[in-house]
Amino acid sequence: MTALQWNIRAATAVDVPAITTMYQANGLPHAQGDPARAAWQFASVRAMGGKVLVAVEGGAVVGHLELLLCQEAAPLGRYGYVEALEVRQDRRRRGIGRALIDAASKITVSAGGTRLETVADDARAAAFYAATDFQAGMHYLDMDLAVPAEDLSGAAARGPLVQPGARPWIVLRHIAGRQYPASYCWSRAHLASHFGLPEAEGTGAWRLPDSGAVVLADPWLVHLFLPPGIPPDSSDAWPLWQAMFALRADRREGCVRTVVAGELAARLGLPERWPGSTTDEFTLLVRPLVSTCP
Repeated sequence: MTALQWNIRAATAVDVPAITTMYQANGLPHAQGDPARAAWQFASVRAMGGKVLVAVEGGAVVGHLELLLCQEAAPLGRYGYVEALEVRQDRRRRGIGRALIDAASKITVSAGGTRLETVADDARAAAFYAATDFQAGMHYLDMDLAVPAEDLSGAAARGPLVQPGARPWIVLRHIAGRQYPASYCWSRAHLASHFGLPEAEGTGAWRLPDSGAVVLADPWLVHLFLPPGIPPDSSDAWPLWQAMFALRADRREGCVRTVVAGELAARLGLPERWPGSTTDEFTLLVRPLVSTCP
């Protein structure tokens, strides 16, 4: 089969049921394959300025990619993140996945991005990304932290809710919760209630007035955004970490889920600080790109 027998285009809301059907047929338990959440997923990507691409053959969706276009405070800068990539099982090994990655790379470069990032879900995905020029990047810990209530007594006070249109990650560093780009987590948190999903419970973002930091609870993770002048492993930062932990300390059987770079987690004593905590490790994959924008 040649590339001329399928084409890649931007997806529309009309494509969501076909995307969902493909994920279900491939046996994947992702939001894209859940009819109750697929529209929320699509809207969350579009709301943060991302792109949803589909590969179409004979009118049928045979491939799908979600690209998150991101701009965050230094050192992250502008980049693209492949949040989802799937090819229908009977159409694999025909160049569709690579073509979707190449299309995402072009869009990212046009937006001023210098790299694509993603995480491989399994060995098959890792082999694919290696074959499409992704390299190992930073090492992260995805942790469920069993934080006891007495360890939250020094938490910084929260101010009012931060409004959905704000973009604090442009000036504040995304220190904790960085499994996905900040703007994507932000849009998922604020759109969950719009779609009437139970994941909306407890979501939101708050500024910590005394420091200028921001804490965010999305449907799964808690996040911490720090001003440049506050080292994340300093005594000044710890009350801000406590404020982040407090967002979910009374939920999910006492565990608080967040993601922290491996080196920083070690300096903070996480997850060993609290017995009963669990962790999964992952490595961010990076495809370097050459931006055409100044």
